[in-house]
Amino acid sequence: MNLTLTADTFSVELEPMERFWAFHLGARIDIPRAHIQSVSSTMPPLSWRVLRAPGTGLPWLVAGTFYTELGREFWYITQRDRVLTLDLTSQDYYKRLILTVEDPSAWIAQLQPLL
Repeated sequence: MNLTLTADTFSVELEPMERFWAFHLGARIDIPRAHIQSVSSTMPPLSWRVLRAPGTGLPWLVAGTFYTELGREFWYITQRDRVLTLDLTSQDYYKRLILTVEDPSAWIAQLQPLL
């Protein structure tokens, strides 16, 4: 997974196997920077009320589209201790992105001043 931040867009580029596990047809998820409301390094809890459709739920991998009380979310988690959570505006297709990244604190440091 490759994350990029430009002057106006935050992008998530999925590798072919990540797209396979997440059942995601597109290679990229582009979010206007202005639509990012908050960022954190905490993983939201998964409850029995969360619907995964489509996606993968294994002990070592949580990936795909999930429907929660907030709405549609995109998850790609392989390590629960390296999570980047982005809360988005209601205008976006996904209301939240939850991703495993190499250094969540570095991404938070880059994104937080822009909010």
